Amino acid sequence: MKAHLNIIALMASLLMACSSGSNQKETISAGVLKYDSLSMPIDYPCLGFYYQTAHYKDGNTLYWAGYNHLLHSIEVFDLTNRKTMASYELEPEGPNAITKNQFSNFLMNDSMFVFKGYRNELKLLSRKDGKLLKTIFTLSPEEEYQLQYRGGLDAEYSRGFRMRWDGENIVTPLFAKNGQKMHDPLFLSVNLRTSETERLPMAYPENMKDELGKYGSLTSPFFTMSEDRMVYNFSYSSQVYVAMKGSDEVQTFAMNSRATSNQSVPKDANIGQRNFKESFEYERMVLRFGEVNYDKQSDIYIRLHYDDRPSMFEDRDIYLMVYKCRTGEILEYELPKEVTSRHFVVDGHAYFQLKNSEDSHLYFAVVRLADL
Repeated sequence: MKAHLNIIALMASLLMACSSGSNQKETISAGVLKYDSLSMPIDYPCLGFYYQTAHYKDGNTLYWAGYNHLLHSIEVFDLTNRKTMASYELEPEGPNAITKNQFSNFLMNDSMFVFKGYRNELKLLSRKDGKLLKTIFTLSPEEEYQLQYRGGLDAEYSRGFRMRWDGENIVTPLFAKNGQKMHDPLFLSVNLRTSETERLPMAYPENMKDELGKYGSLTSPFFTMSEDRMVYNFSYSSQVYVAMKGSDEVQTFAMNSRATSNQSVPKDANIGQRNFKESFEYERMVLRFGEVNYDKQSDIYIRLHYDDRPSMFEDRDIYLMVYKCRTGEILEYELPKEVTSRHFVVDGHAYFQLKNSEDSHLYFAVVRLADL
C-alpha cells in the first residue's frame, strides 16, 4: 500500500501558476457559455435524463452510464458512436439483492460497483449480466467511521454515494458516525484486488473544525481524481484543495466568483441537525459549490456553483468557473437554463447532461476546454 500512498501523496510543485495567489488574476465575467450539442437516440427502457451517472474511456470510445430509478437498472451507452450498449436489471430480492433503498451509486471501468449504504458494503457487479459477483469490503459495526454522510441532505448537487477509481483502488470519503465531529483522515482507499483498506493522509482544513454544525452536509467533501492529482472541495466555500504525486502537503487556491458570494450563509443556529423540513429548505436554497474537475490536456480546473434561490419554487442561476493554470486567469460563465449540474471531464472536453422532457434522445452540451 506504500505505492498507493505515492499515487495520491501531494506534490509541492503544484505548477506555480496553480499555487495559492502566486499567479492568480481577477475573475473575468465571460458571459454565456457556448457549446456543441451531442444527441443520441434511445428507446425503452432508457430514460431521457439520469441523476446518477458514471463514465469511462476505453481506447477511443467514450462510455457513459446511468442508473434507471424507475426500473432499478443500469443502462450503458457508447457516446462516441451514439448507441445504446446494454441495460442491466438489478436483483431487488433474494440473497444477492441490491434493493432501491440500498443502491446509492456505481462506478465502472471494466466492471460495475454499487454501495449498500446501511451496511457500509461495496459490491462488485458483472458487466456481462449485471449480477452480483462479490462483496469487495464491509466496514465493521465497531468502526468509528461510516461511508455516507447521515447528518444532512445534500439535496441538490448530490450524486449519491461518492467514490472514484484511480486504476487500482476505489477511494471514498469517511464520515464520523455521530455526524457532528470533524475527523482525520478524510478518505478511505480500497484495493480492488486484495480488498485491503487504507486511510489516506488528507485532513479537514484547520479552519473547518467549527463549521460542521453551521452548514450541515455542505461540509461533506466533493472530490475528483486524475492520473496525477486528487482535487477536493466543500460545498459551502469556493476554496479548492489539490493533492498531487510526490509531496507531503496540500496546495489550495480560491475559484472566486464575481456574480455571487464565495461562501454560503450559515444556517440558523435553531435549525437542528434532525429538523428535516428546515434543513431541507436551507440546503435547497443556500449558495453552494459543486465538485472541481481537473483536465490535464488543457491544464484547466472547472467547477459549477449555484446562487442563492429566492424561494423553494424558483430556479437558481448556475455558473461555470474556469481556472487556467498556465495564466492564472479565472473565467466565469452564466450557464444556459438547459445545462444541468450532471457533468464530467475527459480528454480536454467537458460533457454536461442537458434537461430533456422527452425519452427519445439523450442530450449533452460538449465544451472544448482549450477554447474557453
